[in-house]
Amino acid sequence: MERKLLEQILEKVNIVGDDVASVKKDVGVLKVEVKELREDVEILKEDVGVLKEEVKELREDVEVLKEDVEVLKTDVNVLQKKVTKIELRMEQDALPRLQNIEACYTSTYRRYSDNVERFDQMEKDIELLKSIATEHSKQLQKIS
Repeated sequence: MERKLLEQILEKVNIVGDDVASVKKDVGVLKVEVKELREDVEILKEDVGVLKEEVKELREDVEVLKEDVEVLKTDVNVLQKKVTKIELRMEQDALPRLQNIEACYTSTYRRYSDNVERFDQMEKDIELLKSIATEHSKQLQKIS
């Protein structure tokens, strides 16, 4: 009976030994996987460090851009004020002057346009008077 008991114990010890061997094998696999995970984590840490640095640079760039935008806004406001002043000056000063020039030009054009026909007729009359005067001069010379 003792022998049977010892055989049973030995059999159970062998089973436990097999289980321990299996656990050792699994632990070995886990160690390899943990090592790989640690390497991956290190790579991720490096990548996160790089990303943090890049984000820092981007934030600095964004701050510079914000400052530039503020300068541009100020410049645009100054330009808008200047344009408004120019528009007002054009409306109050230049436009009335241009309208006056246009009115003068238009009236002068109408005057000349209306008198062009009279001028043409006067030229014809002058030519006729010249020819009559020439003819009369010739006749007076014959008489004298």
